[in-house]
Amino acid sequence: MTTFQARHAAVTVLLVLFSSLSVLSYPYGSPGYYCSRSPNGHQVPKTPGDNGFVLGLAGSPAVYQPGRSYQLFLTAAIGTFKGFVISALKPDIFREQPAGTFEVFDHLLMKTTDNCPYLITHSSPSEKTEVSVHWTAPPAGTGCVTFRATVVETKLIWYQDDGTLSLQICEQRNSTTVPNFSPTAVKECCACGSASYLVTFQGLWERMSHPKEFPTAFLTRWSPVIGASHSRNFTIWQYGERASEAVQRIAEWGDSRLLESLMRSHSSSIRSVIKMRGLLPPDLTGTISASFSVTQQHHLLSLLSELVPSPDWCVGTNSYDLCTPNCDWVESDTISLFPWDAGTDGGVTYMSANDPMSVKKPIQSIISMVINSTMSPFYNPANDPVNPFARISLKRISTTGSASCRTQRITADEEAMPGEEAIREDMMIECETSLWADWSSCSTPCGDGTRTRERLLLQSSPQCFQTELRQSRSCHDIQGCVGVSDMIVVNGDYDTMHSKEADEEPTQSPDAPRDCLTSDWSVWSECSRTCGRGQMLRTRTIKIEPLNGGVECPDLLETKRCQYTGIECAVDCVLGPWDDWTSCSKSCGDGTQKRRRERITNARFGGKACDARVERRVCNLGECV
Repeated sequence: MTTFQARHAAVTVLLVLFSSLSVLSYPYGSPGYYCSRSPNGHQVPKTPGDNGFVLGLAGSPAVYQPGRSYQLFLTAAIGTFKGFVISALKPDIFREQPAGTFEVFDHLLMKTTDNCPYLITHSSPSEKTEVSVHWTAPPAGTGCVTFRATVVETKLIWYQDDGTLSLQICEQRNSTTVPNFSPTAVKECCACGSASYLVTFQGLWERMSHPKEFPTAFLTRWSPVIGASHSRNFTIWQYGERASEAVQRIAEWGDSRLLESLMRSHSSSIRSVIKMRGLLPPDLTGTISASFSVTQQHHLLSLLSELVPSPDWCVGTNSYDLCTPNCDWVESDTISLFPWDAGTDGGVTYMSANDPMSVKKPIQSIISMVINSTMSPFYNPANDPVNPFARISLKRISTTGSASCRTQRITADEEAMPGEEAIREDMMIECETSLWADWSSCSTPCGDGTRTRERLLLQSSPQCFQTELRQSRSCHDIQGCVGVSDMIVVNGDYDTMHSKEADEEPTQSPDAPRDCLTSDWSVWSECSRTCGRGQMLRTRTIKIEPLNGGVECPDLLETKRCQYTGIECAVDCVLGPWDDWTSCSKSCGDGTQKRRRERITNARFGGKACDARVERRVCNLGECV
């Protein structure tokens, strides 16, 4: 036998052996020995599409933070699946590389393999509707990561990578704003003209991403988001400062009426008042949007919304500056929101009984506080990363008046080269233009779009290059929507409810004002607590959104206090951390040491009594001589 024949025979034997191991060692439909993402044993090609299977990350993060843990899930919208393969890979020039690590929750449902640690596959072909796994993000500098899933329904039907079976997420860069928990000095704004923005609030608070002590689902909600674009001499809330009565009402009851009145009384400091409806289950992780504008004097954005139920916990932005150091307006940004404690109630859990503070504490970020109570949803002795509770996205829609402002900012007191003064004087001339044309129709016949208008430059001069010749503004039209006569806009979506008002005004101009129309109030909910004081709520929905300066929508949610039985809720004892052990009571032979811990909260109304506050142990520093 030649050397070549011997090598060929050896390779053949190894291939047969590996093939046998693949068949014998792996469940049907799993990836097999060679780390293939295609199911083992399937002879038919994949079925196109995703068939309603969804691969996603809990909380829907826009970016990932290196080294942080996330929950990855695969779920079926309808039906079940028997097998799956999930991978996390980093695109590479030559081939994809593993990215991050997986940690299995339930070994009865899934597993990793020794040869393919970056793949997750099922342990048995039992029917499943959802699986989830912990994924720890790779180190900094990795870049984007692509998750891909293979789903097996039967021997003849399987799906891979198409549609919602693929998900890409990129590493957090400087473009995403990280939380700032200290007061920031705001500088004067040098940007020109004004800018219009669209702000979108997205809830990320849900049981999967924030499982510890998560309250009963039907009680959870976000209060209406309230805020404003304002000047430097007006503050709604600020880290390190005590909450005003207006902020206290929002933080404890979600009641924004006092803050709205306060903003009206300071109208010279306010450019736009922003108010968005709250998010209610089952849409707790939905999105809501509003538009606002900023100017050189009113360039700060502040917002807040209460987590319900909670003692006094909110999320929000505090004097976020939309004016950049290079005298421009921020184009877009994404801000992760983490909860803060208003310092007006001493409760430690979502459902804590009212515990008013006799003296208000300064507003603090909860994730930066030292939490000693194990009952708190924020108890985190290992200092693990905390998922954001909400997210705000900002997108600049348009700017106006910027060209003339920039021209006027050129001043003669700057040191100039010879002859430069004359050039600056020429640049400040007012270039002759035509009148503005009428606004165009909305660019989108159904939904959000843009209107534009233009004017002409009537003189040709190099100094007129910055003259504003085009303007745009946002618009919303429903004239081109399919079946618009039988549909009404509900918070940006279309609801298949017939509108009597639409029948009565078929010839109304598209630019005519349209008032908001709401449904009747629902019945009051049950009391949120079976002891102590709780809340009852009722809601109503928007049937028709206001347009073109029509009457704005009123509050969509009302709350009132209730006391279910008059029985106070049990309050368990809360103890602080242990002090250090004392020195040994004897310098030789057997002695004792002891340590103490303080009592933070007494047990009340039948709550769990305090455990021992003093511990002792034997110590021995050596035999006595």
